[in-house]
Amino acid sequence: DDGDVENESDDDDIVAEAHPWKKERRPIPVEDIRWSQDTIGIRFRDGKYLVDTLKAMLLGRMKPEELPAMHVVLHEDVLFAITGNRRLWVLKNYARISNKEVRVFAEVHPPAAMQAKWVKRR
Repeated sequence: DDGDVENESDDDDIVAEAHPWKKERRPIPVEDIRWSQDTIGIRFRDGKYLVDTLKAMLLGRMKPEELPAMHVVLHEDVLFAITGNRRLWVLKNYARISNKEVRVFAEVHPPAAMQAKWVKRR
């Protein structure tokens, strides 16, 4: 099943506790989000290769909006992915290859979020 990537991270468990700075999820162009890691794995946590998810999107078997929402932090007026760096790779490559504007649903956190325990664990 090409859409089975929701187990890539446990985002909902991590942010289940209330945060005063928590923001609403909204669509953001993938080109506006930067990676927060220098490297990423070639597979999602469920074992599926990133390239297989990309192929599924390019073949129309999966839509970008089927991927789970990401968490991003606004740092010095730049958005960085806190979670979803592998999903971001898939979406950025899909946008580049398909020549389509791709938006990802993301929960945007302010700079103060960088001090939160769950962000530092990432």
